[in-house]
Amino acid sequence: MKIKDTVRKYSQILKYVTHIPAKEVEILIGYLLDKNTIWLHMNANSEFTKEKELERLVNKRATNFPLEYIINKASFYGETFIVEEGVLIPRPETELLIDKALELFKDNNKHLKAIEIGTGSGIISVMLAILIKDIKIIAVDINEKALDLARKNAKKHGVEDKIEFRLSNLYENIYEEDIDFTISNASSSLVFSFALIVIFTSVASNFGNI
Repeated sequence: MKIKDTVRKYSQILKYVTHIPAKEVEILIGYLLDKNTIWLHMNANSEFTKEKELERLVNKRATNFPLEYIINKASFYGETFIVEEGVLIPRPETELLIDKALELFKDNNKHLKAIEIGTGSGIISVMLAILIKDIKIIAVDINEKALDLARKNAKKHGVEDKIEFRLSNLYENIYEEDIDFTISNASSSLVFSFALIVIFTSVASNFGNI
């Protein structure tokens, strides 16, 4: 079966779980072939030889299993991050937290020290390390698996020297006092979520009343 026909066939299975079934089938085919969407479109008339593998993945996705866990990656703030089961998938609205942090700190002329509470896959700390030149971050989580994943993402993006990942329940294992701000985007099992940036006295004076 040709690639374009395969997309059409399996889109019918996913149309009840996503508003972009064809796009998701293309992503799964690209994952199996290690090709991007542009390649798939340019080779739409090529024969697809991994239908059994695709069928298994599509059926898994049809149970509402997250696409990101199937392909082990997610996009965030224009970058690609590794994701794994057992660690929360980055939420698109978290990008607003990065926007606010950049608004406050990107042009700051001093060395910044920050804490991220509940780092998860490490996306917030990694993006801040990429976008803010002079910053050192302590990223904490109570989940060792999450910390291992966050380290992988820091290494993937070349900022592992700017982030220390630490096992800690909130501030329990934080002993440093010269911290400029805390950032967090967390959710609980009660479907309550919050996002915050806490600015400490050492830098708050640089921004007036925030």
